[in-house]
Order: sequence, then C-alpha cells, then structure tokens
Amino acid sequence: METQELRAALWLMPRPGTPLFDALKQNIDGLKPLFDDGHRFDPHVTLTSGIYVSRKSEVDRILNRAFAAAKSVPHVDVILQQLSFGKHKYRKVVLEVKPEQELVSLSMICRESFVILPSLIARSQHYSAMSEAEQRAIHDQASAAAEDWAKTEYRPHLSLVYSNIYSVTEANRRSIDQRLSDVFGPNYATRGIGWTNGRIALVACEGDPEDWEVLGYRDL
Repeated sequence: METQELRAALWLMPRPGTPLFDALKQNIDGLKPLFDDGHRFDPHVTLTSGIYVSRKSEVDRILNRAFAAAKSVPHVDVILQQLSFGKHKYRKVVLEVKPEQELVSLSMICRESFVILPSLIARSQHYSAMSEAEQRAIHDQASAAAEDWAKTEYRPHLSLVYSNIYSVTEANRRSIDQRLSDVFGPNYATRGIGWTNGRIALVACEGDPEDWEVLGYRDL
C-alpha cells in the first residue's frame, strides 16, 4: 500500500452483526444465483467513489475527516425505500434510499474533500506557493462542484445485485420482491426500514467485488 495507488470508495453500512446487516447480506447472497455473473458483497450505501489512496496515513486521515463530518450532526439516517431495477452493473437491483439532508450533506462533504478538491489541487501549478486568496478560490470551486454533484448526480441506494445482464426478467423482479417481503414484511418500501449512523468504511474497489478490501473503518 505504501507504493501502490488504490481506487477506493467510502461506504456507510449497517454495523456487521446487527439483524439488519444479516438480513440484507442474506438477501444479497441469496439473489446471486439468479444472475450468472452476480457477486457477493456487504450491504452498504456509497457516500462517494473516486477516492485514490496510496499510504496508510491517507486512510486514517480520510476516515477521521469523514467521522468528524458525520458526528457534526445529531444522526445520519439511512431509510430504505422502493425496489428499483437499472441498466448499470452497480444499479442492477437496488433499494432506493431516502435522500435525507444529513446523508446527502455527508456525501457532499466527502466528495468535496476526497475527490474534487484533491483533483483541483493536483491540476494547479504550485498550489502550496499560491496566495491565500488563490487557494480559497480553489476551495470555493470544489465546494460549488460538490454541491452541484449532490443535486444532479448523487442518488443514494443500497445495491442488492451487481450484474452486467442487460435487463432483469419480470419473473426475477417478482421473485426478488417476494424475497424482500418474506424477510422484511409486506409494504417494506414504506415502513421506514433502515439504520442510524452505523459504520463508515473505506473500501479499495479493485478487481471483482469479492476481492474488494476494507482498508479501515470508523463506527459512528
């Protein structure tokens, strides 16, 4: 890790070992056989992807900053909503997540701090030699870009299936919905199922999802 740069993402997870974590994990693993190219992975909501880390000190810095941002509000709620199907591999089968203000704000801070700002600084010549006003302008640009990303691109969700299969058959859609109803009860999408706070994890997303590595975490 000291010499290899890894592409990573920040996840917000229910704490492992809780009934909700186990129920969601059971569903993710149970749905894999329905898709020839399916994967196993832990239940999570991605706060942001596109983070690059190359040193252990960066992992601690990122997690400490994300932890501080999350603890600056009374709580961060993840409320699971309707089942949704998409074309993209990582949105093939998802439970949409209610875009609560605290969750979106946390994601926006993480995007600004760990993706957009580092990119802007890297593209700037001699950032450390810039005046305070010039540096502030770059930070303001990062803040504006993160706010735009949160408004136009960020769609919080909890994936149940990763697959490149183009579309999910109607039979499989009914089967998935029934499995969720069996585990969480009827009308699961409107009952406010979810978790508060949980665990922030920094995950190296290299290779297949089964090979992804948790670099570190903080429990909220």
